[in-house]
Amino acid sequence: RLVLRGVNFEFDRAELSTEATGILDAAVAALGESPDAAVVVAGHTDAIGSEAYNLELSRRRAGSVRSYLVDKGID
Repeated sequence: RLVLRGVNFEFDRAELSTEATGILDAAVAALGESPDAAVVVAGHTDAIGSEAYNLELSRRRAGSVRSYLVDKGID
């Protein structure tokens, strides 16, 4: 089981930071060694803002991570 820690986002943002991409690059390497692995990506926010807004921000953050992994060749 691989749990990513440190893939954080700036307040109210969904763009990956340089630090986050470094962590994701390590995940890409690990996942490349296990092509049959199942991956679950979930995004989170703080409690500031409405529930609906935070849900959408969480989705955008998860989407940023997903897109990065797919762009690096992870199915």
